[in-house]
Formats: sequence, C-alpha cells, structure tokens
Amino acid sequence: MEIAENPAISTLYHMPLTCSLAVRMAAEYGGIALEVIHADTLRSQDYKAINPLGLVCTLITPEGETITETSAALMWVQSQSSDNDFRREPQNADYYQLIRWIVFVATEIHKQIYRMVFYDELNDSSKDNIRALAPARFQLLDDHLAQHEYLLGDHFSAADAYLFWAMRLAERAGLDPAPYQHLNAYAQAVQSIPAIGATLADDWERKQKEMRK
Repeated sequence: MEIAENPAISTLYHMPLTCSLAVRMAAEYGGIALEVIHADTLRSQDYKAINPLGLVCTLITPEGETITETSAALMWVQSQSSDNDFRREPQNADYYQLIRWIVFVATEIHKQIYRMVFYDELNDSSKDNIRALAPARFQLLDDHLAQHEYLLGDHFSAADAYLFWAMRLAERAGLDPAPYQHLNAYAQAVQSIPAIGATLADDWERKQKEMRK
C-alpha cells in the first residue's frame, strides 16, 4: 500500500468509483487539496492499522486526525473550503439541511440499498425486495429537485457530491432512475460542472485500468 508523502495536506484513502469518490469531488469543487492514495488492497494489515474495518473512505487531516465514514469526511471537507457558496457554517440554517441530505444519502440509499444489493451472499429475491425501496426515495428526491437546482437551493454542496455519486451507481445496482425527470436533469447538470466531471472521468479511467490488470 502507498504511504502518504505530504503531511501538510489531507490524505484520502480511496478506491475508484466507491463512495470516497464523493469526497474527492467535494474536495475538488471546494478547493481542498488532497493527496489521494488508491488503496488497492483494503484487506492489508497496513491499511487495517489505519481503518480496522478495511473500508473507504478514510481521511487523514493535516493535524493527523483520522476521519472515517463518508458522511463525516464530507462535512470536514466542506468546513475547510474558502468558497462561501460551498461551505455551510453551523450558524446557517442550511447547515442542518446539509446534514439532513448527507445522512439521507448515507442511510436511505448507500447503506440501506447499495450496500445490500452488492452483497454477494444475499440471494436475488432479497436483493429485489431491497431494490423495491428505491422508488419512494427517488421520488422524494425528484419532488425536491423540481423546486431546487441543488439539494440546498442555488449552490452546489457536499451533499450534492454524495447524491451524484449515488446516482452514477444506480444502474449498476439494478435500479431504474429513468422515470425521475428532475433527478436525472440534476445528475446531468452536476456532471457538467468541470470539477465534478473531470474527477469522475479520472476515477473511471483508473477503474478501467484496474479491470484490465
């Protein structure tokens, strides 16, 4: 496993196209420098010494603090940004909406649905029952985005980075996002943001290289 070379900036342990991509995208958009270490073997003892569960994401701050869980890493990244339209402070009502939507993606989509349908030991019937949860969640998002450009209104946030990652994964998870007009238009608009599109393309290229090995 690679070792971080620059302790002056944050380090993100990452695997292409996994949830830590949301942290990469949020950091890129918010102007937060990251040293990205592609953890090619999460079962290694070296990595488990950093994150005992062997999962991504794991973020190490310049002060040496370890932050696991994508939700927490997203909150930290946005708090470090100098972009006032991207960063939400605790005294701002939007701060709690930011928490709301990050937690929504984490619990209602990422862990409740994606984590289960990609679990090899679960049978197909059980996976289909879990997929049946998606339409209500997608409809809620579609209704919200019919009235808002982004999850928090007029400006992109760390929550949008997480939701965009989830939407890029929807078809691979066996879900059908096609009926949700506003949700699909939102995902296309987010991908057109240069920092987001470029980071996604870089991750996809790395994933393809891994698959060719």
